[in-house]
Amino acid sequence: MKTIEATYRIVTPMFIGGADGSPSDGVRPPSFKGALRFWWRALNWGRFYEDTQNEDNALKALHREEARLFGSAAQGDEGGQGVFLLSIKQPKSYIEDNAWPRVQPMGKSGFMGMGLWESGKKEKGNFQPHRVSISSNEPIKVRLGFRSNTQGADIEQIKQALKVMGLFGGLGSRSRRGFGSIALVELDDVNYTCPSISAYESFIKEALMDSCQQMFPSFTAMSDCTRVGYIAGQQNTAILAHQAASELFYKVRGMKAEVRGVNKRGFGQPLPLKPNKKEYEQRRASPLIFHIHPIGSQFICSHIFMPAQFLPHEGYDMRFYQGVETYMQKLKEVRV
Repeated sequence: MKTIEATYRIVTPMFIGGADGSPSDGVRPPSFKGALRFWWRALNWGRFYEDTQNEDNALKALHREEARLFGSAAQGDEGGQGVFLLSIKQPKSYIEDNAWPRVQPMGKSGFMGMGLWESGKKEKGNFQPHRVSISSNEPIKVRLGFRSNTQGADIEQIKQALKVMGLFGGLGSRSRRGFGSIALVELDDVNYTCPSISAYESFIKEALMDSCQQMFPSFTAMSDCTRVGYIAGQQNTAILAHQAASELFYKVRGMKAEVRGVNKRGFGQPLPLKPNKKEYEQRRASPLIFHIHPIGSQFICSHIFMPAQFLPHEGYDMRFYQGVETYMQKLKEVRV
């Protein structure tokens, strides 16, 4: 059996857990595998579209390949176990951090972390306590054991997704806003720590080299519209890096910000912009993903913006994303 091992570092507190929100059982393999599938789809959509030149056929082929690699609960030929088994050596500790993300002087991190901090009132029956988080700086060791007949190309696909997840990804609640960021430390005995910004940029360019195809995706995936950037200037702690991003984000998308009204919708949905309840209830995860990454002994906030069709009836091109473009223009771009 071919095995590969990846070590990640939890960079910002990770709000992950079961039905009660408690992370006492750590990072469960299904949670990690689900996030890995997301990054695999984002990386490989363009390849399937390029092969078929037809969106419906490309989506069907992508789903078949995903089921083959990762497994599926579907019946018949579409179902079954994937090409690998995944296990995780759990982080050791978890904490309840009552100071972050909301309480001052923690800046605007609370704006990015709605739902994590204490809210509601007990007498009204809507009280939600402050979420418990897995501590930052904890390691996560992931082991993937592949079937003996797994092709080398399949293993390389999974390795590429593991890399990108460790450059841009996170786990748990509000991970698209930089909470629960994880950074790849080592993959198959290759060191991926970043002693400098240039090293981080090099890893990004290598990981995304063949992923940005010329098309506008129907879901969050890489395309020639994908953009990567980071806030110039490094911070002494991961929390300070998150605060710097939160302050900038609030200036652009907050209550009295540069981006107003319907132009905010490109950052994610729902937003109560119209009285039509049906429209309010439509949801769309943000195509702009924040990630806190260690650079030597300091930290930056990087971003990957993967625009795609927003909802079935709107957002078919970049004109819809003018608000997000306003934010991205304030970052130092990494050209991929």
